[in-house]
Amino acid sequence: MTDQEKSIAYYRTAATQARTHERPKHIPCRVRITRTVRGDGPCCGTQIGPGDYDCHCNGLGAVSVTATNGRMLGLRLDEFEPIAWAENPKA
Repeated sequence: MTDQEKSIAYYRTAATQARTHERPKHIPCRVRITRTVRGDGPCCGTQIGPGDYDCHCNGLGAVSVTATNGRMLGLRLDEFEPIAWAENPKA
């Protein structure tokens, strides 16, 4: 499976997950962030700048990275681009 096919399958799963409860077969293991991303509300001090980062994913494909203050920062689908993939052990 090519990286493009993995990406298409990942985003398709994300779009239909609420009704299908399907888990993606491949999840990002490294992402590219192109702008500064901050946490919401009381977590607004948690931020990360542009660059390439190793990331963590849960079984459903939710992505988080370690922010500048050492805390985990969850990313929305429009805040990153996957650049490396791993098989999802929980799929």
